[in-house]
Amino acid sequence: MSKPYAKGYVIPRRFYQHRQNPQRTASLYGSAPWTGAPGNTESDWELVERGFSIRAIDHRGVQTITGPQYAPYKLDTREEAFAYAEKIALEAFPLRV
Repeated sequence: MSKPYAKGYVIPRRFYQHRQNPQRTASLYGSAPWTGAPGNTESDWELVERGFSIRAIDHRGVQTITGPQYAPYKLDTREEAFAYAEKIALEAFPLRV
């Protein structure tokens, strides 16, 4: 049986979005989405901040990102993010930057 998460942080959701095709998105936590091919260079992508995610840290110190892409609904506001954090049994604190 796994232990519950020790703590979590409500953080802004940031991701890459293609400028000409907004349906194309990419995580910050993978490789860069641009290949250098025409129409797919670094300048064709922008860093977007929309909604919120939850950075969960379990009892072993392992970090997991969860939020809009995994939730059954979007976490557009900080209040929705805190409610989702409580729903998945996290102790949510705002991340101080």
